[in-house]
Amino acid sequence: VLREFEWAPNSPWSSRRFSMLYMDHDEYYFRWHEAVAIYDVADQQHTSSALVCAHGILHLCGNGIFFEPHDPLLPILRMPFKALRRFTPWIPDEKDAPRLEKYGVRLSAPPQSPNDTHSQKQKRLQGWFKQLLPKAPPPK
Repeated sequence: VLREFEWAPNSPWSSRRFSMLYMDHDEYYFRWHEAVAIYDVADQQHTSSALVCAHGILHLCGNGIFFEPHDPLLPILRMPFKALRRFTPWIPDEKDAPRLEKYGVRLSAPPQSPNDTHSQKQKRLQGWFKQLLPKAPPPK
């Protein structure tokens, strides 16, 4: 879930943990977005794993993406574009809604018809997901 974010000096988002020194030489910094990261965390014995949701800021740079979590105990993640094999959008479904609502992300998917096939549901959800994405600014 991405939303363009504006920085406020006394907001909880002003941790300033991200630095331009994390970027490669001659790498461009484009913009940042408020984001929620969902990732798998294994326990110390590696016997089980659990999904963790973390609010933070997604920094879009020329050679990759940085995720700066709001929680100062979580590390800043770097994902270089060279390491990404493919970049596909994640479309949340009904089973993900309770976990996301627990972290403040609300889903209001379009109503479903009982006669819909799986592909029809996917197409409707993809259209709904595109509506959530930020609109591009008009050309100047």
